[in-house]
Amino acid sequence: MSAPPVRLEELILYVSRRMAADRHVGAGRIKLAKLLWRIDFTAYWKLGRPVSEATYTADRLGPVPAQEMMATRDLEAAGRFEWENDWARRRAPIARDEPRMEMFTVEERALIDDVIERHRNENAAQMVEDAHLFPGWVHAWRDGQGRGVEIPYESVFWDRRTEPTAAELRHARRLADEFAHLL
Repeated sequence: MSAPPVRLEELILYVSRRMAADRHVGAGRIKLAKLLWRIDFTAYWKLGRPVSEATYTADRLGPVPAQEMMATRDLEAAGRFEWENDWARRRAPIARDEPRMEMFTVEERALIDDVIERHRNENAAQMVEDAHLFPGWVHAWRDGQGRGVEIPYESVFWDRRTEPTAAELRHARRLADEFAHLL
């Protein structure tokens, strides 16, 4: 696997810092992963592109950034981040350095803050439950058969009740391309 995107690393620092400052309910590793997913897929829906440049895959707990573990290890090695065990089962993400937010546009920063605030009072279990309804995860997961399967950003436009047709996939990609410049 290639190196994690720098934007993912900076987003991890920012989200970790915000969760601590805002006293998020259940601010642990799982909630961090779900917020990253929400930010990226909301950005794809609204802006036509993800914020972090991460690839998302299906995991038992919902969509996860495939490069998250490598990104946090790189940040830890640089002294910019650490995991803190605040009780037996939860590892809290702790940013030890300021994120470089200048690499994100004004629109991206507003979207990031909106998503973080919107999910402030949700714990990890609630976010996982919501993630299990996401069409991209539902179609990739396949009752555990799809662990590690990539979840396409276009799935933000899918209906979870049915498998998307080739025509629907083409249409979703066309819409994403067509409207990306408007936002």
